[in-house]
Amino acid sequence: MVLNVRDINASLPYYHFVYGRDIQTTRQTNPERLWIYLKGDTRIGLQNAPAGDKPKIEHYCIKVRPFDREAVTAGLRKIGTEVLPSPDEPGILRFRDDNKIIVELKAT
Repeated sequence: MVLNVRDINASLPYYHFVYGRDIQTTRQTNPERLWIYLKGDTRIGLQNAPAGDKPKIEHYCIKVRPFDREAVTAGLRKIGTEVLPSPDEPGILRFRDDNKIIVELKAT
């Protein structure tokens, strides 16, 4: 899950309180995003919200069983879902849900 927050550094005390001081954090390929690693191969990404935007869920990714990408894409489009390109992560199927939140499906 990636969250747009007002300020990454100001948000960290909250996440340390909720998940513990011993949580691991890192900035990987995107230096503007801080990853918080939780148990069970779960992580939360924090990034500063663009100027003038409110904090929100930017996107979330769900690991699923292998799937037929073309069939799922066709099914999503059939119900009017906006399928988004994912050139930065070719193994991801990215789309906007009915609340306009970006969802990513990643086959395990």
